[in-house]
Amino acid sequence: MQVCELGLVDAMAIDDARYTGGQSAPPSRQDWAEFFSRAGNRGWGAYLDEQLIGTIFLQPDPRHPTHVVLRSLWVDEGYRGQGYGQALVEFALDFADAECYRMVKLWVSELNTSAASLYRHMDFVPTGRLRASAHDPFQHLQQFVLDLRQESTLQI
Repeated sequence: MQVCELGLVDAMAIDDARYTGGQSAPPSRQDWAEFFSRAGNRGWGAYLDEQLIGTIFLQPDPRHPTHVVLRSLWVDEGYRGQGYGQALVEFALDFADAECYRMVKLWVSELNTSAASLYRHMDFVPTGRLRASAHDPFQHLQQFVLDLRQESTLQI
């Protein structure tokens, strides 16, 4: 797997890979342009043999300069359960740590138990905060956080 930074020029490829099933509408070209034009917003794609199989995005939290929001982790259905999602999250966490962010936040659907399990496995902690999904007001998202500066509790 190769991880490459994404930009506005990649928007069509992202849409083609992520939204071909018609389950949800892709962001508009203007939405992509706004995302990539904001300072600090970053995105990466995971490629196998030049095929985009996963994406992940980070966005600084405007209310907390040392916090960043992990957004839109996606892995193609044919490649799920093989460690690509975890590898993308680890890549984003390494980037956030190198950029001196302290806290990584994310929101995940309560129905997406596999994603919640991945985040727990990677030491993200649920905060208990819930909010309605922008796509379905009857679906709730739960917040997870990871403190990148937390000292290990292992005793040596």
